Amino acid sequence: MFKFWYKNFSHIPVHHPDFHRVQLIYHLLLFVCVLAGVVTALNFFLLNAGLIAVIDAIGFFLALGIYFYFRHSGNVAVAGWAVTLIFIAVLSAYLSVWGGNNFGIIWATVIPPIAFFLLGRSVGTLLSIVFFSYATYIVYGHVQAGVRYQLSLGGILNVVEVLIAQIMLFRFYDRTRADAMAELQASRAKLQRLASTDKLTGINNRQQFDRELMAQVSDAQTTRRPLTLLLLDVDHFKRINDEHGHLFGDRVLKELASLLSTNLRSHDVIARWGGEEFAVLMPATPITTAMTLAERLRKKVADANLCGHSVTISGGLSGWRPGCSGEELLGTADRALYRAKTQGRNTIVQSED
Repeated sequence: MFKFWYKNFSHIPVHHPDFHRVQLIYHLLLFVCVLAGVVTALNFFLLNAGLIAVIDAIGFFLALGIYFYFRHSGNVAVAGWAVTLIFIAVLSAYLSVWGGNNFGIIWATVIPPIAFFLLGRSVGTLLSIVFFSYATYIVYGHVQAGVRYQLSLGGILNVVEVLIAQIMLFRFYDRTRADAMAELQASRAKLQRLASTDKLTGINNRQQFDRELMAQVSDAQTTRRPLTLLLLDVDHFKRINDEHGHLFGDRVLKELASLLSTNLRSHDVIARWGGEEFAVLMPATPITTAMTLAERLRKKVADANLCGHSVTISGGLSGWRPGCSGEELLGTADRALYRAKTQGRNTIVQSED
């Protein structure tokens, strides 16, 4: 509805620390301008409170001036101070002429959240203490003078206005907190992906694979379900690097990782084991079934044309046995891979251990 009121600043994007402060400044200035304009008219024409109407009108024009300054400059620090001080100044003037019959003291409750949100905890605390000390002095003066507080139409309006202001402030706080939590969760998810993903190929890295291997071995020990490990190595990869360069070799590895991932089952776990080696965990898979799957992968790679180059892979296959650790499973698969290399490459060999 009031989109024309808000202006986005290129130097303060959505994830900038000051983004929510900018939104609050715009909200508060809009609130002051609308409220001060309405209340000025009410005090002048309905409640016959000319002095209060003058104070409200001054607040209106000050807020409007700060708005145009902020819209032009985008200076969050200056605008934050200006908005906070305008609230303190107007409310202080308001309390100075307050006679006790309109519950104007309730406006003091909006100062702490505004000061804290815009200026931070330390400055917000200091300004709140100063303002509450002044408000306490005013109330003490009323007590000493025997002023009796009475609810009037002006008092009812003040209560309603402050409730609206408090609802707006706490809605802002809740949205800010929700946005901060969402950003934190997104950052954690991103860090977790970076910590578990191989930068070149985009699949799991060795650290993540080690965690998966430990978890799967533990599950196999508990459930006695079969578990098979396949280690793959690109044949003559050094020759590819020597003849075409390391950047070309990197492209080959990326395309190979994509090809392997595409042809695995959803519950299989693939990782770059190191260099041109890949590891595939096949949970709940007997070694005979795993051999069929491994042969299919080998043929897919041999038939593919990775980066315009013929590439083959060799593999070593090992099945988990009761009492076997993850390290032992890797060792037997690695020995099977070595035999595949010595038997001419482009083949899958099953562990004899």
